[in-house]
Amino acid sequence: MSFNILSAAWFFLLIIPLVAFYFLKLRRSRLEISSLLLWQQVLQDSRVNSPFQRFKRNILLLLQLLLLCLLIFAAMDPFILGRSTGLKLPILVDCSASMGAVDNNGKTRLQLVKEKLTEFIENKKDEQEIAIISFDRTAQRCCSFTSNKQILLKTLQQLSVKDVEGEIEEALKITQAMTKNSQFGEALLYTDGNIKNVPSFNLSFKLNYQQIDRQLRPNIGITQLSARRAGTSSWIIFVQLESTPGYSSSAKVQIKQNGKLIGNEQVLPDESGRERLSFRVDGSKPSLIQVKLIPSGNDSLVADNSAWLNLQLARPLNVHLSGNHEPILKIIRNIAGIKLVDKNTKPLDLLITDQKEDLEIPCTCFLSFGFIPEDISSIFTRNTAQSKIIDWERSDLLLQHVSLNDTLLLDTLMYQKEMSKSSLERKSYELIAFGEQAPIILKKDVGDSSRYHFLFHYQQSTLPYKVAFPILLTNMVNKALADAGLSEKTGNKTGILPEITLLADKEYEIIKPHSKELLKSNENGLLNGISALVSGNYKITLNGKTVNDTSVSLLSSLETRLNTLESVKFNEVSVEVAEDIAVTDRPLWSLIAAIAFALLLVEWWLYQKKPGRMRVRS
Repeated sequence: MSFNILSAAWFFLLIIPLVAFYFLKLRRSRLEISSLLLWQQVLQDSRVNSPFQRFKRNILLLLQLLLLCLLIFAAMDPFILGRSTGLKLPILVDCSASMGAVDNNGKTRLQLVKEKLTEFIENKKDEQEIAIISFDRTAQRCCSFTSNKQILLKTLQQLSVKDVEGEIEEALKITQAMTKNSQFGEALLYTDGNIKNVPSFNLSFKLNYQQIDRQLRPNIGITQLSARRAGTSSWIIFVQLESTPGYSSSAKVQIKQNGKLIGNEQVLPDESGRERLSFRVDGSKPSLIQVKLIPSGNDSLVADNSAWLNLQLARPLNVHLSGNHEPILKIIRNIAGIKLVDKNTKPLDLLITDQKEDLEIPCTCFLSFGFIPEDISSIFTRNTAQSKIIDWERSDLLLQHVSLNDTLLLDTLMYQKEMSKSSLERKSYELIAFGEQAPIILKKDVGDSSRYHFLFHYQQSTLPYKVAFPILLTNMVNKALADAGLSEKTGNKTGILPEITLLADKEYEIIKPHSKELLKSNENGLLNGISALVSGNYKITLNGKTVNDTSVSLLSSLETRLNTLESVKFNEVSVEVAEDIAVTDRPLWSLIAAIAFALLLVEWWLYQKKPGRMRVRS
C-alpha cells in the first residue's frame, strides 16, 4: 500500500484534543433534598453496573478514534500498487477478425478487452500516461501518451473489429519507435492470440502478453472461394469450409448468382475440419456469386459466413499478332480458347508484336520482340557478336518449365558506359533472363498490364527450333488468361481492393459497407490503395453512376479456426502468456470512507437511537 497525500498524516494530531475533550467532566450543581431513601436503589444499580458503564464509555472513545483514523486515511488517498507502475505505458489492442468472436454471454472478445481496459484506465494514477495502439492487418497509434482519462476512454470505445487477419509486427515497430522519445520498460498486449508469429524482432522493452478468452469456441466459416472456367460458357465454383477442432454441428451452404438461388447443400465437416464443395454456374454474362453459410449449431464468428466472387463473361482470349509471326501463329492456333482479333478490339487481352509503336495500344498482356523500349534505349548498345542465354528466372510465370540452355542469339545487347543493372531497376524493370553481357528479357508492370520485352528478335536466334518456344508461348497465353480473369478467379480478400484502371484525373466516390470516401485517379487512370477492412460490397461511382462493382470476403483459415499462440517469439526469445491479470494502482479512499460512514451509523444507533437514561418513579 502507498499514499498519494502523505501530508494529510498531520491530521492524526486531532487525536489529542479528542481524547482531552472526552475526559473533561461537567461540574455538577449541589441540591439539597429531604431524604436519600428514594436514591438507594439507584445507587445500588449504579455500583453493580459501573464496570459495564465504564467499558461502554471506553467503546465510545475507541469508536470515535477509529472513525477519526479512517477519515484521515481516506484523506491521505491510499492505493494498492499494481503490476504496471511505470509513468508511461503503451497498450497494444488486437482488432482483427477473431476478436469479433462471441462468448457464451454474447460479448465479443474486443468488448471483454474494453471492459478490462476501462477499469484499468479509471483506476490509474493521475500522473501515469498511457498510449493506445490498435492493430489488425496493419497498425496505427490511436492515442499518444496522455494522462487524460476522458481522452483514453473515448479512444478505447472507438476501437472496432476489422474483418482482416491479425499481424503484430507493425504494432511492435510503432511501439519500438516510441522508445526514442519516451522512456518505458513495459508494454501491455491484449489479444486472443490469433496472430501471425514474428520470426525475428528485437524488443527494448518487456511485453506483457494478456490473452483474452482462452477457451476455444465452436466456429465454422468459408476460407476459400474460387472459380475455374469450364468450356466457353460456364464456370465451376469451388467453396472450402473449415471449422474449429471438434466442431460437430452441420451447416447449410447457399449459393446465389446475381441474387438468384442456384445451389443449396447441407454439409458436415470431416475430422480434419474441412469440407469442399463445387457448383457449376452459367458464364454467358458477368455475374456476382454470393455464398452464404448458415450454421445449425453454435457459431462464434459471423464475418466468415459470407463470401463474394465477381465473375467475368466466359469468353475466348482476344489475341492480336502485329507483324509477320508465322511460327507463333502455328502454335497459338492449337491452344483452345484463343481468338485472333484486330488491334483495336476491346478488350485486348494479349498483344504480340515487334513494332515499337504498338506500345501505346492498351492491353492486358504485352509481348514484344526485337526492340528496346524508348525509356531505356540510352542504357544499351547493340552487339553483333554471337551470344547465348546463360541464366533466367525460373519462377516467373513466363519461364516456368522453360529451358533456354544452348539458345544462341545472333543479335544481342551490351551496357553503355557507366550503365548497369541498377539503371534498369530505377526504371521499374525486372530482369528475368540474362545474356553474356546484358539482360535479354525484361518485365515491367504498367497499371493492370504486364509487359514482357525480348530485347532480341526470336527469328535471329535458335529459340523457334527448341521445345522451349511453344512452352513459353503457352505460358504467355495462360498468364493472359489469368490476368484477364478468364481461366481462374479467386475471391478478393479483405485488406486492400485490387488496383482498378478508370479515367485519368477523375474524382471517384467509393461506397463501402459502412462508409464512403472520395479518391482521385492518377494521370494513368489508376485507383489503388483503397482500404477494404470490412467484408461486403464496394461500389465505385463517378457522378452518381457505378463504374466498378466488387466485393471482398474474410477468407482466412487462421481467423476461422480461431487459432491462438501461447507465446510470441522474438529472435529466439519467447514471450509467454501472462498468468496474472495486469492491474494498475487501485485507490482505496472510497472504500475507507465507506467503512467510516458505516462506523458512524453504528455509533449513532448505539448511543443516540437507543435511550440510555434511567427513569425513577416516585
